[in-house]
Amino acid sequence: MKDDPKRSIQRNSRYLAWLAGLVFAVLVLGLGIEAMTIRLADDPLAATVFALIYRLPFIFYLFAIWRLHKAFRLLAGGAIFDHVVPALLRSIGIALSTGAITAIFVTPLLLRMSFGPYSGGLANFDAAAIMLAIVGIMLTLLAGLLSQAAAINAELGEFF
Repeated sequence: MKDDPKRSIQRNSRYLAWLAGLVFAVLVLGLGIEAMTIRLADDPLAATVFALIYRLPFIFYLFAIWRLHKAFRLLAGGAIFDHVVPALLRSIGIALSTGAITAIFVTPLLLRMSFGPYSGGLANFDAAAIMLAIVGIMLTLLAGLLSQAAAINAELGEFF
């Protein structure tokens, strides 16, 4: 006897929600450990300012992981797939692209403003950050397509 697809999605979503929550917790724990080691620096104020600026994009990435966790919990609770997934992809896409753009442009500029012109370039053209920005933009566009597809499906469902 085959497993019901809806129950299978719910069961898998429970596991994935747990996994996303675990990843989120480990990353927050890592940030906490990093924050505690700042006290050991020669200049704790400068180290704190540097850490806050340097980890600024990380806030957006954490938001994307938390949003993923929340969406999997909704799916595990029986939420309608067509409503959850487009909103999930849109918010994750925006978070990833915003975090990447922050890593490429905002962080280097804030570091230069805080620590002087010789503390870094005007931009950080990191291939991984550029790829995250592209993936985030594509996820946002894909979310729009899925929303349109869900609307078309709902409209066609009224006829049958």
